[in-house]
Amino acid sequence: MKRIFLTGLRPPDIILPPDFALHHWSTIQIEFFEPSGSLQIQKPGYLFFLSQNGVLAFYLQQEKILPHLDDVEIWAVGKVTARAIQELFNIEAKVPIKQNAVGLTESFSNQEKKPALLITAEKARQEFLNFLKQNKWEFQRISLYRTILRNDLRWQQINFKHSDIILFTSPSAVSGFLQNRSFRKNERIPKIIAIGSSTALAVNEKLGIEPIIADEPNIDLIFKQIKTLGD
Repeated sequence: MKRIFLTGLRPPDIILPPDFALHHWSTIQIEFFEPSGSLQIQKPGYLFFLSQNGVLAFYLQQEKILPHLDDVEIWAVGKVTARAIQELFNIEAKVPIKQNAVGLTESFSNQEKKPALLITAEKARQEFLNFLKQNKWEFQRISLYRTILRNDLRWQQINFKHSDIILFTSPSAVSGFLQNRSFRKNERIPKIIAIGSSTALAVNEKLGIEPIIADEPNIDLIFKQIKTLGD
């Protein structure tokens, strides 16, 4: 039986073969908060959501930020993020071909410049923000949630096997894992999958392990990749 350990917030809606056992032991949790200020830019032409949590946070605070979404082009990174926008706002968001910050940057390298609003975490990944700054876009970032590391005794009690797989969804999830345990000397090290280059870097720096990188937060593609891994 191949065991898969998920560190992210939510278990995926997916059916695995009978020889896989899925364990969802989240190493993080999310805390929502009110915006610290009001909208400073003129009416945004673009609204960017980099995660599902951003969509949920914006939904709770929309009346204080941007009550009307008419004539705003909404973009989402990740199918889960786009699905949340569809469910909460009944709007079909645009998504980059590559479902990550690099893909978003590539999609906007030739886009018309309009004022942009980004909904982010308190500590946001910088790739797309740096692109907007370097190319002199008018934009505003509003942070509406923060990530908190979560303790779970199960991580301390588990004995890993070489055939096990740990899936890290973010750098914070790696930090949350380390808050619970580290790999002991002579311990069997499971396979590590990291979503995105920032998460892969965190795995390398904090765990000293070169992970398998999944470029996009597409759970279906990731599990297809997992199925191809040998013992």
